[in-house]
This record gives sequence, structure tokens and C-alpha cells, in this order.
Amino acid sequence: MKNFTKLIAVCSVFLFAGCDSDDQNIVEGTPIPPPVTLPLKLQVLHASPDAPEVNVFVNGDLTLPEVDYKTGSGALELPPAVYGVRIEGIVPGGNVDVFDGELSLVGGFIYTVVAAGSVADETFGPLIIQQQDAPVTAGSARVFVLHGAEGAPEVDVYVTDPDTELAPGLAPLGTFAYTETLGPVEVDAADYRIRVTGAGDPDQTVIFDSGSITLADGDDLTIVAVTNTVVGAPEQPISLVALNGAGSLEILTADTPTQLQAVHASPDAGLVDILVDGGV
Repeated sequence: MKNFTKLIAVCSVFLFAGCDSDDQNIVEGTPIPPPVTLPLKLQVLHASPDAPEVNVFVNGDLTLPEVDYKTGSGALELPPAVYGVRIEGIVPGGNVDVFDGELSLVGGFIYTVVAAGSVADETFGPLIIQQQDAPVTAGSARVFVLHGAEGAPEVDVYVTDPDTELAPGLAPLGTFAYTETLGPVEVDAADYRIRVTGAGDPDQTVIFDSGSITLADGDDLTIVAVTNTVVGAPEQPISLVALNGAGSLEILTADTPTQLQAVHASPDAGLVDILVDGGV
């Protein structure tokens, strides 16, 4: 039986039959190509409101320097391997390691390392999430959401068209607490409105409202809820940071006030009026 098994194995490398060693007309089949090794993608987000800027080292090399709060990197494409990752806080008098360890990273996945928690509460450290790196369906956008705001409660997340009002019976996209994720989920490329309430709040009191935002065809976003630090919106506990593979963008609640300054820099223009929405 063993010899019969070996014979089958030898014959299987030929395109045509003819396993007799005396047959001079043996034709070899097409060689089997080696397996494809898929790369992985690695991105980093600073999500700790009281931590300093950080340096990120991969295998001893400074890969992402001076990453500040609510700033995310582009996605680094790397071969699958075990990587030494070190995150270093930049502080006066000498930098301090906040994470130093090995990560076994598999090809075909997107890994997001989120520096989260609080330095003051001694909870600062990495949260590592992964999702499969697959093409987005044509005409769709994909989102993967992490609750990275340590001080924020468990929340319900509603994703609707911009004009839909929250009402009893309207089901949230999902409910999650700090360190938990939602998705990834694909939606049609369109305009949406993201609203967040406390989990199970019968009054659906909104603690974050993105207003109308556009999810474009092919968007593949990792979105992290972080602690809001924008002056003028202290009642809003969170904002969102979206990583798109090239960098990051903060999404503020729609009623966050803005600031505008005007400078007259023309030496011969005379006095001017500055108008905003038709008013001087």
C-alpha cells in the first residue's frame, strides 16, 4: 500500500500518463507555482488625551516620528513576520517606553495599533485590532469602528441618511464599550449621519452628531472614537478619528463652534468690511 501511494505521488507530476521507467515519451506538466505570500498593513493612532507625542519603532527603526494625539499614520505595507514594536513617549529629560513587545503579524490583514488610555491613571498602552484586507465592493464603502475613549460610557451608534430623525424603535447599528469594535461593515457609497447616544438611553440623548458626511465609493475606513478635547464643545465627550490608509482626519460633532480671523494685508486697498453670512 505504501508503494502504491508513492507511485501515485510520482505520477501526479506528469501531464500525461506513463509511469513506466522505460517510456521515453514522458511529458512533464506545468510546474506548480509557489504559494502567494500576501503582505500586511500596519497603521498607528495616538488616542490618549494626556500622553505626549510618541515615536514608533518597528524592528528598531524609527518608523513613525512625533505622532501627536488624534493623529493617525498611513498604512505601512510589510511582509508577514514577527515584528518588534516599540512606542516611546517624548518627554523632557529623556523619552520613556510605553510599549515594547513582539507582534506576530499575518499577511492579508490590516493591523491598527492604537495608543490609548491615560498616563495619569496608569492605563496608557496599546490596543491592537485587525481586519481582513480585502477589496471593497464596487459602489460601497467599508467602516470598522473602535471605541477608544476610555472615559466615555457604553454607547449606541446610529448610522442613517442625513435627514432621518432618531425615534423610538429605530435600531442602532450596534452597541459597544471601551476597547470593543463594530464591523467591519459595508454600506452603499452615499451621504450619512453618525449619531451616538448612551447605551439603552430611552430618550436617545445625542452625545455626538457628525452632521452630513460623505462615504465615497471605495472608502475603507478605520474609525476610532476618542476623548474630545476641542475647546468650545466640552459637553461632547467624544470625537471621531478616521484612518483611510494614507493618514487621518478628525470628525467633530456638527455643532462644534469654529473660529475665524481676518487680516487686512493690502497696503493700498483702504478700509474694508468683513462680511459673514451677509452681515458685517
